[in-house]
Amino acid sequence: MLNQSAARQAGQRADKIIKKDTDIEEWITVLDAYCDEVMDPYQVWIKLRKRLIEMDASTKNIIMLEDAYVFSVISKDGSFFQLREVLKDKGIGQDVRGIFQGVVGSAIFKIMFGA
Repeated sequence: MLNQSAARQAGQRADKIIKKDTDIEEWITVLDAYCDEVMDPYQVWIKLRKRLIEMDASTKNIIMLEDAYVFSVISKDGSFFQLREVLKDKGIGQDVRGIFQGVVGSAIFKIMFGA
């Protein structure tokens, strides 16, 4: 069971909160909208960039990562080779690497790129 502090923190990070007794049609509408959002590479990048800014990543690193991400998306490179190469740069912190490794390894990107 979550303690009150953990529940509050989860609520603050949530994109939306739906009561469990909410009508099924609303659940379907909300879930469909979020599925569309997580399958949209542009929306994924916007969230990643926001997180990078919150982490005080350098502008140079954000630009390098964005360029590699866009290249991978446009070229339908499900392995994200160029992005992985940028992540090897010693100027990119472990915390930033962790975020991108999670995204690149996610099932969503495997579905998007048919990998």
